[in-house]
Amino acid sequence: MHDRARDLRWTPSAFVLAVLTAACAEGQVRRPSTSGVVTDPTESATASATDATTGSSDTDDDGSTSSDASTSNPGTDPGTDASSSITDASSSSAESGEPVCGNGTVEGDEQCDDMGRSGACNDDCTSALCGDGVVNATAGETCDDGAESAACDSDCTPAVCGDGLRNAAAGEACDDAGESAACDVDCSPSECGDGVVNGSAGEACDGGGDCNPATCQPASPCDIDPVAAALAACLLDYPNCEVMDGGVVGYADPSCTGCNCGGVGEPWRFYCTQDDGAGSNYHCAACTTGEILAPHDPCNCDPGTSVVTGNFCGA
Repeated sequence: MHDRARDLRWTPSAFVLAVLTAACAEGQVRRPSTSGVVTDPTESATASATDATTGSSDTDDDGSTSSDASTSNPGTDPGTDASSSITDASSSSAESGEPVCGNGTVEGDEQCDDMGRSGACNDDCTSALCGDGVVNATAGETCDDGAESAACDSDCTPAVCGDGLRNAAAGEACDDAGESAACDVDCSPSECGDGVVNGSAGEACDGGGDCNPATCQPASPCDIDPVAAALAACLLDYPNCEVMDGGVVGYADPSCTGCNCGGVGEPWRFYCTQDDGAGSNYHCAACTTGEILAPHDPCNCDPGTSVVTGNFCGA
């Protein structure tokens, strides 16, 4: 009996061990909280999981506060930062979703992109073509009205009469880069009577004065240059023709050179190139422009003794 009583004596350590053993068996082990209140272990585990998820802080036994590293960007997916970096590195066209003309990359509906105007590409990223309405000086265009206009030829050069390019919008009927037999210098068709003298078309005159409107030739060649007309007529009849005072002298051997005497048969004539009633000319005879006079007979400077044998002015 005495031995049994001795066995039933419990030391304080043995008592605590027994209580803990019984509690573990029942699943009721509790730990003291920071507030001194005993908490169910399952509740603590749940709370810890919640703290880790929400990023709440816990206070340690020494009073310091710790925070979950995942709370540095609340409510943000960790992958967001990497995605933002990729977006920042992309081009402005990717940011806006629209093509950007001038970035050197052909995008969207761009026909070209040379990072500015070039001989092949306009600064709006369309192909450089004369007639597209965009002036491209790099491509050699001076103007571009989208088509021929009064100011701009179809080759994108300024419209100028005489440039060899007919521009109907500028009022040109023709343009042979100058006067031609078919086109006047003013880019109108060559026509006798149009008031524009066209030497390439054989016109000596065109309207006014003694000009024949049907032929554009002078009514008399003497109206243009009587000396030239006298020389032309003289050379038809004589091998020697010299311009003298008031006319042209024509002669042939064996007649005396410069002699104005003799009969009508002498091979010598005076072609009068200006009206001279006083006979102060080389032949000492009164004459009218165009008259052809024979030598004096008798031989003296008598205005009335030179016979008129013809008229080189055609009258």
